[in-house]
Amino acid sequence: MGTKRINWNIGWAAVLACVLVSGCSKDAADYLSSGDAFVKAGKHREALIEYRNAVQKDAVNGTARLKLAQTHEQLGEMPQAFREYVRAADLLPQDVDLQVKAGTLLLMAGRHEDAKVRADRALAIDGKKVDAQLLLGNASAGLKDLDGALKEIQEAIELAPTSDRGYSSLGMVQLAKGDQAAAEAAFRKAVEVGPTSVQAHLGLGNYLWSVNRRDEAVLELERALGLDPKNVLANRLAATFHVTGPNPEKAEPYFKALAAREGDVDSKLALAEYYLRLNRTEEGRKTLLSAASIQGAYAPATRRLAALAFAEGRKVDAYKQADEVLAKNPKDADTLVLKGRMLSADGKASQALDVFKQAVAAEPNNVAAQFSLGTAHAGQREGDAAIAAFSEVLRLNPRASAAQLQLANLYLSKGQVKQSAAMAEDALRNAPGNAMAQLVRARTRMAQGEFQEAGVAMASLEKQFPKAWPVQAQLGTYHALRREWPKARAAWEAAVQLNPQAYEAQQGLVRLDLAERKPDLAWERVTGLTGKFPKDARYRVEMARVAVGRRDLPAAESALKKAIEIDPAAMEAYGMLGQVYLSSGKLDQAKTEFEALAKREPKSVGAQTLIGMILQQQGKTDAAMEQYRRTVEIDPKAAVASNNLAWMYAVGGGNLDQALQLAQAAIQVLPQQAEVNDTLAFIYLKKNIPTLAVPPMLKAVEKDPNNPTYHYRLGQAYLLSGSKDKAKASLETAIKLKADFPEAGDARKLLTQAS
Repeated sequence: MGTKRINWNIGWAAVLACVLVSGCSKDAADYLSSGDAFVKAGKHREALIEYRNAVQKDAVNGTARLKLAQTHEQLGEMPQAFREYVRAADLLPQDVDLQVKAGTLLLMAGRHEDAKVRADRALAIDGKKVDAQLLLGNASAGLKDLDGALKEIQEAIELAPTSDRGYSSLGMVQLAKGDQAAAEAAFRKAVEVGPTSVQAHLGLGNYLWSVNRRDEAVLELERALGLDPKNVLANRLAATFHVTGPNPEKAEPYFKALAAREGDVDSKLALAEYYLRLNRTEEGRKTLLSAASIQGAYAPATRRLAALAFAEGRKVDAYKQADEVLAKNPKDADTLVLKGRMLSADGKASQALDVFKQAVAAEPNNVAAQFSLGTAHAGQREGDAAIAAFSEVLRLNPRASAAQLQLANLYLSKGQVKQSAAMAEDALRNAPGNAMAQLVRARTRMAQGEFQEAGVAMASLEKQFPKAWPVQAQLGTYHALRREWPKARAAWEAAVQLNPQAYEAQQGLVRLDLAERKPDLAWERVTGLTGKFPKDARYRVEMARVAVGRRDLPAAESALKKAIEIDPAAMEAYGMLGQVYLSSGKLDQAKTEFEALAKREPKSVGAQTLIGMILQQQGKTDAAMEQYRRTVEIDPKAAVASNNLAWMYAVGGGNLDQALQLAQAAIQVLPQQAEVNDTLAFIYLKKNIPTLAVPPMLKAVEKDPNNPTYHYRLGQAYLLSGSKDKAKASLETAIKLKADFPEAGDARKLLTQAS
């Protein structure tokens, strides 16, 4: 066996490193001793480093964990303190005070079951420990065992009848049981037995505040601060009390008192936010600049300065400050979220999406990062990706009503009405009275054909929010679906008056003008809209619709070309342009034009798709399908080509699995488009899966309620799913809309089966 060679250079380097840092011989005890010396000298930040070194040397050293927790708490770093207290309690199971401390923090974090376990462990060590008995009672209250909580707290009071804490806990439980008189009596008893107890006065003050007896509440807060002017909880309550009241300027001394604490980064930032909230911008800016020089506060303070600069229009400064933070820590998720939001506000959606992805990769459990990512995906019409991100938000925070609302809208756009309704209900439970949640719930009821329930909901919303344009816009749609045209016009006009950018209302008014045979009025209206919103392809499509109504095909052609230029995924524009060319007999000319465009811009999805559509119009099926295939290869998100190819596969007896994949890809980009939903439903029917055909057909009918074929196909899906009554209603509607539509004969046959 050969002799093992030694790399002397590495060996000497290691020895030299030990000598230079003079730390290789230090053990956990040495670090603890050094940390204690720093604490004694009031140098808590330095002590924190030493205690952390001790833990690195000996991860199961309970004393080191405890001192690390206490130092974090002293510095106001409660999340870190919480984590270390729990670890220390695990390592020092016989320390009764530590079990109570860890349990109290668990209770504050809402982990009531874990807090109860700590209380039981403490009582097993010392059955007469009053703090443990109170912890057990409060944990039981958190678990909704209010009777059990009362029993535990009353036992604690018997053990220490002169302790104010027992009565304060009793007041909290009585309040949870709904007995305000008993709760107030308990809080006042706490003050009686503990007149010098800050906690007792705060408990009574908090109760009085909760029942809106503000004048009495502020007296108790002042008494608490008179006993201990530097008490953190008392100052926080006083600051919150005043900042949410009619005189927010009175909160300033309390915010300042908190910010003056050494190492309390959060309070310094809170003082800055307070100034900014009161439009005392320069004071807020100075406070942030001062905080940025403190260790641990640089990133959040600089981030807030960047947000302030962006809001003031100093965008170069804003990006520079955000990038300075990221230069120090490229994985700072909060700063990445801020930068992504700034990019999004600047219209740089693709760049923003990339930055949000970086934020989530850096910190997957960051709620703001996941929510921003979901919003960005939704903006890019990437429905499944948006749903995944918002679902992750709910995993991290099940009460995030904003994410539930986003999911409700996304599910509704995909035709998944039941999921949408469930999310809207969850949002309302978490945020009772939320107008948007009520609006989404009403929309889902309209989509389900539950017009009576939707009407009740809309009437309630109109009463609560008469000046909210989304309510008026949706009210117009509700009346239009019921063919109540004057009411629809009134609601849409109200929405537009409140918000000229309310597209749903503007579109509704244009179409009402056409329905009432006022094409010149419609043209005047839509011309004005394209002038106001030149980058919105939807108004160009409406302009083309009006031009067709006026028999002005050149104007329609021009408008549709512009729509496709603005938005290559504008499905309706392609279909209408094809019809215009067909009516004009200009297919060869159009094909030549678009082939030239495709040659100049080989990746132009719009031109490639239109060539396929012209070939399809000319009856050149194989050539059209090949053209669509090439278009999808250029861009898998080419929704119009995907949809048309899927339809041609399904109609021509092609591969239905491949057709389904194409249709699903199309609906990811165009979830609101009636034609795309119809294609998807048609394929499900061909595959004999009628229950899956119902949701997209409901969406198609919602988007184009005057199309008899859509009602026919919905009736077919209902009938094959076993819902005869619904099938009958849909089929009757189809025939009523147009007695001789292409599938009318089949509709009558199915109607016989449904009757």
